[in-house]
Amino acid sequence: MKILIATDGSSYSQKAIAECCRMFAEKSDLQIKIVSTYEVMVPLDAFATTAQFNDDRNQAAQNQAEKFIAEAAEMVKKSLPEAEITTVMTMDFPERFIVEEAKNWKADLIVVGSHGRGFWERLTLGSVSNAVVHHAPCSVLVVSGVQ
Repeated sequence: MKILIATDGSSYSQKAIAECCRMFAEKSDLQIKIVSTYEVMVPLDAFATTAQFNDDRNQAAQNQAEKFIAEAAEMVKKSLPEAEITTVMTMDFPERFIVEEAKNWKADLIVVGSHGRGFWERLTLGSVSNAVVHHAPCSVLVVSGVQ
């Protein structure tokens, strides 16, 4: 079974990873791809910051995404030691990348966490999990972070 796990390093993502590991603990022949994205941070006022400052911010975002993937991979390795684990990190919009990666890899399942935002917050902030559910080429497990 091919499972794509998307992480943003949040406690919601960690909960989704833990739930995935719990659900598939007895399953063999697992291929797990852990993905994370970061977005280039564009300054609102190009004259207010230097190019070096912007480069440093973007490098920090990339480093953070790499850290999230490493932490997620470690969680999966501990719980599912027999699973084949690969990781991918890229600069892109998360919802677009998750769906495209699942299509290209022919994933059987996508696992994402959810912040549990209400209607108005989703409307103004967007929702990666919502976009993935509506555009995914396979089943999606959305693990709610709401207690």
